[in-house]
Amino acid sequence: MNQFYQQCLNIPLTSLAHHLARQFASKQNSLEKAKQVYLNTLAILAVKDFLEELSYATDLERGDSWNSAINCFHDVADLFILNLSKLECRPVVGKQKTFFLPREVAEQSRIAYIFVQFEEQLNEVQLLGFVRALDPISAPEKIAFEDLEAIDSLIDYLYRLEIAREILAKNHKIKAIAPEQDSNQFLSEIIAQFDRIIRTVAFNKQIEKGAEILNLWVREDYCRSQRELELNKIARILRDNLLDIWQIEKSPQGDFSKIPEWSILKWLGNEIDELGKTVGWSIVELDPSIARIKAIDSQLLNRSLIRELEIAGQNYELRIVPQSINSEASNWRFQLRNLTPGSLIPGGFKLKLLTKDGEDFEGNEDLAITATEELYLDITVETGESLIWVTEPYPQNYRPEIFRF
Repeated sequence: MNQFYQQCLNIPLTSLAHHLARQFASKQNSLEKAKQVYLNTLAILAVKDFLEELSYATDLERGDSWNSAINCFHDVADLFILNLSKLECRPVVGKQKTFFLPREVAEQSRIAYIFVQFEEQLNEVQLLGFVRALDPISAPEKIAFEDLEAIDSLIDYLYRLEIAREILAKNHKIKAIAPEQDSNQFLSEIIAQFDRIIRTVAFNKQIEKGAEILNLWVREDYCRSQRELELNKIARILRDNLLDIWQIEKSPQGDFSKIPEWSILKWLGNEIDELGKTVGWSIVELDPSIARIKAIDSQLLNRSLIRELEIAGQNYELRIVPQSINSEASNWRFQLRNLTPGSLIPGGFKLKLLTKDGEDFEGNEDLAITATEELYLDITVETGESLIWVTEPYPQNYRPEIFRF
């Protein structure tokens, strides 16, 4: 086994597991689908054995994967944990560094996704790791190996959900939105989503994102007259209670622990890497006739980075322009413009820069007092320093990113 796949937990596959897998596979209409169902079933049973060793009871019958009418048409491998909710057990074949998630799975209410590695000999599997609940509104199609948490952390994560569910089930406001049947499952899924929001969304956007999730989960007849206001209140109650339960310090800047970091000079001197292109960054060549201050590499000053953003329903361009570069420090302009012809940036919009730790600093924002053609920030940074950009309102699907200078 190579170093990439070390530290994974091995689980033996029993003859009973193979027997059940063959039963489901035999009901499929093609060899390809039969193989898919066979591996899905083995992955589920391996995770079931692992969880039951940890005293977590499971119920195979409550999984979609155990319903022949469903697994004939969908690629599902879910496992229900009693008093919690469903895990997804995704089989992995070959030494992969990215793992595909079927759309019908990524958009479902799973509290976690476990990735199960198969070898040529189907006598055992390896539990590679897991990811927590995904955003059902914009779920990714692929998961990178580097994003997996160690399988040992799954125990702490499930316990975290259990403790929070037991406490929040006593809150009358939260209890009112839960269905009478399967309230444990409902609350577990909501808490898993708020765990994701608390970890990945800036603090001042967590209530808004939480209300979006609640709107998907809460029954349609709940508080129709003031639904938006009520769901925002419940989102705040959930978020604030979970911060207390999990002993997380309230921070106006959110969690900046897993932000992608780009080298801006490397991009300008060479090209943007594939991940950066996926995010939406590109390079534009500047007019060479414009007088530029000398740099270590004058080519760097003839280029700038741009990215299109959708903010409040309109298209904007964020541009990062080098002004001067030397071995000790560099000067840059961050510039925001409205791309709609004849349109301005509305009053109240902000362009901000934060430190790598998500903190403000002097002169770090430009505010549109009234409608204006552009917002911009001119900054001087030392070589090796890092910054995060942000706009208010936030762009659609905003994720923080760090630029290293």
